[in-house]
Amino acid sequence: MDKIANYREKVKSLLRNYTANLKQDDGVEVELIFDQEREHYLWMDVGWEGSKRLYHPVIHNVNQCLAFNERSK
Repeated sequence: MDKIANYREKVKSLLRNYTANLKQDDGVEVELIFDQEREHYLWMDVGWEGSKRLYHPVIHNVNQCLAFNERSK
């Protein structure tokens, strides 16, 4: 496996393993979005908190650069 393919698999595995063990709030789901062609890996919290729509990127990895946001409460 070449270096980039290995990196892709490690990022996807890390995100899957970490989010699999998270406590889910009612109405809020974790979505993992992987776009290998453009090197985008995204973890989103989406759903509803009461009457408020939640669409929150927690981690966005673009071309091996990470952006982190605090998870909403």
